[in-house]
Amino acid sequence: MNAHSERNEETLCERARHCLLLLHIPKTAGTSLRHVVMRRYAPSQVLVLDGLHPEKDLAALARRPPARQQELKFISGHIPWGAGERLPMPSACITCLRDPLERMVSLYFYSKRTTDHYLHQAIVNRSLSLDDFLCSELSSELLNGQTRLLAGVDPASAAPCTEEMFQTAIRHLDNDVLLAGLSSHFDETLLLLARKMGWRTRPFYRALNVRKAPSVPEQISPRARQAVLECNRYEQQLYQYVSDRFAAEIRKAGPAFVDEVRRFRRMNAVLQPLIRLKWAMVPAKRWYAFGKTLSEGA
Repeated sequence: MNAHSERNEETLCERARHCLLLLHIPKTAGTSLRHVVMRRYAPSQVLVLDGLHPEKDLAALARRPPARQQELKFISGHIPWGAGERLPMPSACITCLRDPLERMVSLYFYSKRTTDHYLHQAIVNRSLSLDDFLCSELSSELLNGQTRLLAGVDPASAAPCTEEMFQTAIRHLDNDVLLAGLSSHFDETLLLLARKMGWRTRPFYRALNVRKAPSVPEQISPRARQAVLECNRYEQQLYQYVSDRFAAEIRKAGPAFVDEVRRFRRMNAVLQPLIRLKWAMVPAKRWYAFGKTLSEGA
């Protein structure tokens, strides 16, 4: 890491301590990450956007007195890129990415079983198989979706992903994202975040919104796999870029970090009964109350 990168990371760490934004990309372990982080703060310091009307919620937030806005320490949701620029206090972003093919498979099964998901009716009414879904171009989420979100492209836009969008996403990652984690390395992501944020206790957690699915190679035909690769060239490049960047973060953490992750994983497994009990006694809805009040305009 060069001197400029080190200075930028120090700046991002300082900004994140004022307000941390979680850009939750669908089906990337964002729900689990959100629940771990928000429990580090008082409910009044947390805003969880519902994902359906993020622009409306951000506009409602902007109408509140700056002093009320500055109480917030953590904002999470399927928020548009640039949300931090609307806040009266400094902020920094974190996010988590997933292998593009795995993410689309997960999105299919989640949308199919979740009746209020915006893709559910199309999948059910058209009796779409997984192959059909992957080849359908039914949503921009299937067309370099992670790249488009990180580039700040309007989710409703049908414009094809371009080299310019890809480069914009890379620039955003380099300049404004404190940590881009990987869902496949969730424990490492949590421990790296804990170091950057200066957390004094370990971020033990329960995995949420996760279901066991058959492995990707067993589900997808060569035709569908090829279609996904052809339509998601930038997505593949972005994921490789983030994977390389994440590997560099691991190397920077030093040789002892591998042992730290191993111990954390073992302890997290042992403590699961206590974590489930603790999270049941202090339910997540306590942290959602402020967001609900905000959306109602109170």
